[in-house]
Amino acid sequence: MCSFEPAVTRAATAPGTAVALTVAADRQAPAAARNAIGAGLAGRVADDVLRDARLLVSELVTNSVRHAVLAADGVVRISADVSGGILRLNVDDAGTSGTIAARPPTPEGGFGLHLVEALAHRWGVTREGFTSVWVELACWPSRD
Repeated sequence: MCSFEPAVTRAATAPGTAVALTVAADRQAPAAARNAIGAGLAGRVADDVLRDARLLVSELVTNSVRHAVLAADGVVRISADVSGGILRLNVDDAGTSGTIAARPPTPEGGFGLHLVEALAHRWGVTREGFTSVWVELACWPSRD
C-alpha cells in the first residue's frame, strides 16, 4: 500500500521502472510529470509513444489535482514501467471518492479521459485506500 506523505521527490527506480516521481498536488504537477516522463522514457520508446505518454500523464495528473479532493499538502505519485513491449503509466493519489469516467467535454474541461480512451491500449482504475489510474501503451512499432 502507498502512503502519501507531503514531499516533492524523485524516487530511486526499480528494475524496469523508467520513472518514479512524487510531486505536490498543485498547478505545477502536470508539467513536472510531463517533463519527468519525457526525460525518463527518451530513447526507451518510440517518439510517438513518448508524445502520447507525456500527454496522458499530464491529463491524469491534472485530474488528480482538480478532482481528488486532496489535503493542502497532498501529493501525486507518477510511475512509468516498460516491459514486454508495453509502457505502463500509473498516477496515484490519496483520493478515494467520486467516479472516474469520461464525461461530456465543456470549455472548462472533460477531455482527459476521452484522450485516454482514444490513445491507450488498455486503462483502468484501482482503489485500495488510495486511487491509482493506470494506462498501457503499446511501445512498438512506431506510428511515425
